[in-house]
Amino acid sequence: LAVGDQLIGIASDDSTFVVGQAIQPQELEVKNRLVDDGNADRRIILVGWSQLGPRVVAELDEFLGPETTVEIIVDPAIHDPIEVRQSFETQTIAIEVHTVSGRPEQIAQAVASRTFHEVIVLGRRIGMSAEEADAATLLTLMSFNQLPQRDGAERVRIVAELLEQRHAPLAMATGADDFIVSDELTSLMMAQLSEHGALDRVFRILFDRGGATIQMFPAASYGVTTRTGTFADVVAAATAINQCAIGYRRHEDGEVVVNPAKNAPLRLDDLDAVVVLR
Repeated sequence: LAVGDQLIGIASDDSTFVVGQAIQPQELEVKNRLVDDGNADRRIILVGWSQLGPRVVAELDEFLGPETTVEIIVDPAIHDPIEVRQSFETQTIAIEVHTVSGRPEQIAQAVASRTFHEVIVLGRRIGMSAEEADAATLLTLMSFNQLPQRDGAERVRIVAELLEQRHAPLAMATGADDFIVSDELTSLMMAQLSEHGALDRVFRILFDRGGATIQMFPAASYGVTTRTGTFADVVAAATAINQCAIGYRRHEDGEVVVNPAKNAPLRLDDLDAVVVLR
């Protein structure tokens, strides 16, 4: 680093960013377990449609390969399936558009006969208020979570879009793995850019396909599951393979800790994961 260079810090607020003393981490062996199985067949269920739909499909098409099928479920009383299919073009992923009428539990049952790996629920923006749209989204989340799990199948991951930030605690209660509030995300980004215009380049790199990506890998891969160490040890192990460790996720309760203190004692289990930029 040279005089005038800047560091990018991750913290819950700029006032919580604290520079500590230099730490000498342990030397840990990084095991070669970081290869993703990107060639496995994968089916994603996309429930609902809005002006956000074509952008979601375009992003999936950029990041995923031909082994991925995206099945779009629309209500024929609201959306013409032909118009939905004509609203985007894909280069790699396969697309299926199906129509299902009825309540959220009927939608979930309609796709239960097929094996799928992820569910994306878009907020409905036509013909109802934000309150009603989020209520329908929450019911859809509950319906998919209540589907019986196939023997030996991995748990289905569910991501949902909410229109109102105050409904986020309800989404957590339904068991959603992740949810976004589009307007909230936009406002947070604008607030940060108003304070630090240079962050625009950082966000572009994080959200661009050719830039960095945030991923989680087993903690055992970083040699931190057989001893009690510090997060500085994890950072050093990740740095050795050109990654930047920014946190970890506990398997037991799903808790995610971002930017933990580097010198605090830390013990991770084999099923825990390390969150990295790479």
